[in-house]
Amino acid sequence: PGGGLYNDYGTVVITECAITENTIQYSEGTGSAVYTVNGDSEVSQLTMTKTVVARNAGPEFADAVRVGDGSNASVVIDRCTIVDNTGYSLRTPSSQMAVLISNTIFYNTSNVEADHIHDYENCVNISYSVVQNRFASGTNILDVYPVFVDPNGGDYSLAPVSPCIDAGDPESPRDPDGSRRSEERR
Repeated sequence: PGGGLYNDYGTVVITECAITENTIQYSEGTGSAVYTVNGDSEVSQLTMTKTVVARNAGPEFADAVRVGDGSNASVVIDRCTIVDNTGYSLRTPSSQMAVLISNTIFYNTSNVEADHIHDYENCVNISYSVVQNRFASGTNILDVYPVFVDPNGGDYSLAPVSPCIDAGDPESPRDPDGSRRSEERR
């Protein structure tokens, strides 16, 4: 196994963190930067807010964020930046879950066909986010280059010219400057 975080039968809240530069060796399920799984009777909960998941590498099934097969999970991802990873940005192979995503950027992921999000049986509800190459369903999804300050140096803050600035959910809490929420980690 390998990766940044493995959640089995529990509640995990990740806020204002960076899960970066993990090397995943194992390709049969548990190797992802963030992985949550559980059996049929327990519920795993993952809430990730204002977090960067970037530059994590591994073989084909080494995704940035993965919800395991057979999971009865609840996943909320808000104001995150998930970029420069191998594998899918998000993989949800089970329909026994609810995945809510808002104000989040999925960009520049390799080793996948076209989409950043593998949504088995349509359990992902995504809104006000950037998804490179788009996503089949969702509300206010942008397919634009986010324009980061210095991605090569690991600074995934939005540059002043970014089209993501003030493009977040108008119902979300306001940014510190009082403007509409941006799609990024602050």
